[in-house]
Amino acid sequence: MPLAWQLLEHSSSTVSMKDIHPVLASIHSFLSHLPEVEEVYFRADRGFMDQKLMALVSAYGWKWVIRGKGQVLVYDAQGKALGKVREQLSQHGQQVVLNDVYITADRYGPVSLAAYHAPGAREPWFVVSNHPCGPGIFDEYAERFQIEAGFKDLKSAGFDLEALTA
Repeated sequence: MPLAWQLLEHSSSTVSMKDIHPVLASIHSFLSHLPEVEEVYFRADRGFMDQKLMALVSAYGWKWVIRGKGQVLVYDAQGKALGKVREQLSQHGQQVVLNDVYITADRYGPVSLAAYHAPGAREPWFVVSNHPCGPGIFDEYAERFQIEAGFKDLKSAGFDLEALTA
């Protein structure tokens, strides 16, 4: 069920904290007034790959999975550089999971990372999460696509929700 959305018009696919923070804060406030909210899951595409965003969503107590970028640096728990996320891939069709690692030059974490290059796919997928990644992490992330289809239905594919006035 969509709790909030906001059209963000900008020239980049990267979303700034200045734009997304008010939306997330209003959702967090709304949820804090509901009884027995067990878990909140935040899923986002590469444009939301931001340390401050990950820290904020973690501070809210939400589980998150964000599609990562292949050029992000990865470090093990001892601080040893493992290279870029893209370099963690093995072969087409084999999922690679690294739990309790740190990302970016600032060594943000610990986080979990999963990489997968599906057979025949043009490019590999990388996801970063604040909870351990297992074999089903890409299925978990893929739930995001159902949410986007639902938004399309609500917005323009029949209900035209944006045209309604209160």
